[in-house]
Amino acid sequence: MAYIKKTEIEKLDNKIETKEIEVKLDTSTSTLNSANDNSELMKMMLSFQEQLNGMKEQNETLKKENESLKDKSSIESEVKNNIGIKNETKSKFEYDPNKLISLRNMYDGLELNLKIDDNGNLITIRKYGSTFKKRVIDVENIVRLNQKFAEKGYFIIEDWDIIENVFPDLVECHEKFIDYKTINKIQNLDIKQLEDMFNKSNLKYQKMIIDKFVSEWVRGEDISFRDPNKINLLSKLSDLDIMSMINGTEGDDNLSKAMINR
Repeated sequence: MAYIKKTEIEKLDNKIETKEIEVKLDTSTSTLNSANDNSELMKMMLSFQEQLNGMKEQNETLKKENESLKDKSSIESEVKNNIGIKNETKSKFEYDPNKLISLRNMYDGLELNLKIDDNGNLITIRKYGSTFKKRVIDVENIVRLNQKFAEKGYFIIEDWDIIENVFPDLVECHEKFIDYKTINKIQNLDIKQLEDMFNKSNLKYQKMIIDKFVSEWVRGEDISFRDPNKINLLSKLSDLDIMSMINGTEGDDNLSKAMINR
């Protein structure tokens, strides 16, 4: 924010004072002339007086504008300071590095092997959907050493505050994951909910949704999966012939390849 320089106002004040002196000098000189020049002298004095009044008004306006700019700048500075305080407060998220948080295995293969230290030691989680607890400081190592698995959602950190403040790079990824309870009750979603869920998910979880419907349709234990409208929706969203997979004319390998190529 630019202020009107104080020197500019001072120059204008000096200019006014100079004009006032000039009027006095001209008045004294003119008095020595003949009385016939009184009329011209009066005109000159009125003209100078008008100039002085105009300059004084301009000076007062400049002073008011300068004060207004100062007030505005002060308000803006206060707002910025308040924002800075809020941001600083938000950034000061405090947590116990030894706090235990849950991680859930969302890898639907045989087993999930995760590196836990720089020496190559592994932790193996064999059951899909199972949880395991680790200290935050240990999870930091696990995420660092298994970054791709974390980004793809092979395991999920089940503490949103920790995700946002300790692992901000994983926020966008986790927003595209589906939690364990939802994926297991996916058949209870209506058409619109299923469409929204599928569209917001990453490729891994989209494949999990399709896998769930295909396998449960074939198993036949839960008839709620045998909804042709939902199968048609998933076929449309994925650009895959899911009924062919259900009928056994296309296998899981084709599904995996198709999802990767999308």
